[in-house]
Amino acid sequence: MNDIVFISFAESNAEANWELLHGRFPSAKRLHGIVGLHRAHIVASHMVNTDMFYVVDGDAVIDDGFSFDHEVSDGERDHVHVFRARNPVNDLVYGYGAVKLLPTSDVRALAERDFKPDMTTSINRRYKVVHRLSNVTAFNTDDFNAWRSAFRECAKLSSKVIDGQVDAETAKRLDAWCTVGADRPHGGACIDGAIAGRRFGEENRDNMDRLKLINDHLWMASSYASRGEVR
Repeated sequence: MNDIVFISFAESNAEANWELLHGRFPSAKRLHGIVGLHRAHIVASHMVNTDMFYVVDGDAVIDDGFSFDHEVSDGERDHVHVFRARNPVNDLVYGYGAVKLLPTSDVRALAERDFKPDMTTSINRRYKVVHRLSNVTAFNTDDFNAWRSAFRECAKLSSKVIDGQVDAETAKRLDAWCTVGADRPHGGACIDGAIAGRRFGEENRDNMDRLKLINDHLWMASSYASRGEVR
């Protein structure tokens, strides 16, 4: 069985999500409080003893039917494997916030090179979708986290920095993020963040340094505090 690392930072539901994961999978490890998403993954890669490892985000509520038993062929052990997750605001099901199975050596190598705003496609270009529901991405615990999560994802989608994304599929996802779920918990903040993030991504499509700001927690907090009316 490949090692499992639960990576949390400031998610208000992280403790409950960790207890759920650890209760079912006692060998899982936890990494908490590392500033910077890419750095956190690099640190996590040095906590494991297997050539691949699972990453579970701090806001992930693991599905009751999911087990960390995915079989990988020898020819795909250097691939980034991304499961499916459900968005609790707009009910989209895709790789956003899903469990990932990553090649350990490639994650460690991130420390030696530049990376893109999107964590998963920074690792390498060998990407494989695994059509198994792994979790609900419960990011909508309060207005700030709902806004920030939607902003980050829609900035990545609209800037088209994610390798292999399909334009028609991206357009449908962006429209759902920006219009669906106002009646869900913190759904209004989610939609506001999605609209703002979509605009930010479009405006900075050719400015990689500025796009990387979406991974800066302090910048995101400042942007949320100074946000204007975006609808």
